[in-house]
Amino acid sequence: MINKEKVDTDIDLNEYKIENLKTNKTYNSEQDIPDDLKESMKKVGIEVDSDKSGIFLQSGNKPDLCVSKVQGIELMPLKEALKKYDGSNGKLNLQNYFWKAVASDKDKFTAEAAINEITDGYFIHALAGQKTIFPLQSCLFIPPFPGLKQVVHNIIIAEPGSQLDIITGCTAHAGAKSAIHLGVSEFYVKKDAKISFTMVHNWTESTKVRPRTGIVLEENAKFSNFYVAMSEVKNLQTNPVIKLIGKNASYFGQTLIYAKGESYYDTGATAHLIGEGSKAEIISSLTICPLFELYSYSAEFAADEMVLPARSSTLITVIVYTSGV
Repeated sequence: MINKEKVDTDIDLNEYKIENLKTNKTYNSEQDIPDDLKESMKKVGIEVDSDKSGIFLQSGNKPDLCVSKVQGIELMPLKEALKKYDGSNGKLNLQNYFWKAVASDKDKFTAEAAINEITDGYFIHALAGQKTIFPLQSCLFIPPFPGLKQVVHNIIIAEPGSQLDIITGCTAHAGAKSAIHLGVSEFYVKKDAKISFTMVHNWTESTKVRPRTGIVLEENAKFSNFYVAMSEVKNLQTNPVIKLIGKNASYFGQTLIYAKGESYYDTGATAHLIGEGSKAEIISSLTICPLFELYSYSAEFAADEMVLPARSSTLITVIVYTSGV
């Protein structure tokens, strides 16, 4: 049996390095993305040539492409957004959202992300009443730098009555040996707003992955969260924390893991049902291939925390399949 605490203790972040941020290429449009990278993006649901509301591509620790195509839906690198939205002249103050849904001192991985704010991520901002017709696409790609430390911080804000459909694909080049991905994502969904968020992971057998996600839902806000992992990974640990602070706020989360080889998965979700009438539903499915070592899967999901106020409800479903493939 693998010791969960030992897995995190064994990760020495000093063994990984943030490569020279200027070594990555920058593309002027989707057409400039090379075919091999397009193929990698396609495997995680990013169809470069499809209709979209915008696209963001980050290789390593530097944005390579950022294109927003819908008026009223902003998409830009986070560092750029922090400069633009500084609270001056009545503008949005992004510092009011920065490290508020996820604490910078939550663990050593968030602390590392806070220290390395020289890196980047994406900022998505839907203005009040604005809606995406086609999804926003983002890809976080680990290039073939051995021992690369990718540090990403994303902030997504859906203003009242807005609607966002986002697809994020995370993947690594086959030559990215012994890399680590540290991804912080903060979502703020205002009154009557909706977000549908799909994340697809396709890593290598030597990649270590530590996503840290916080979601805040206000009155009548709705969030649909779909997570799909379809490849081997060295080890991955994630536990999104959802705070349903508004009346009748709702969250739906579905996880699908196709477990291969000697992969290690430690996944879950924590929903704090604070607002009256708030509700959450979490569904997790695991398909096990031969040679995959099942590590306390049911125990991990049994540890999902539901903090229930009066007149709130929740449903947890765990499904485990075996495969002869």
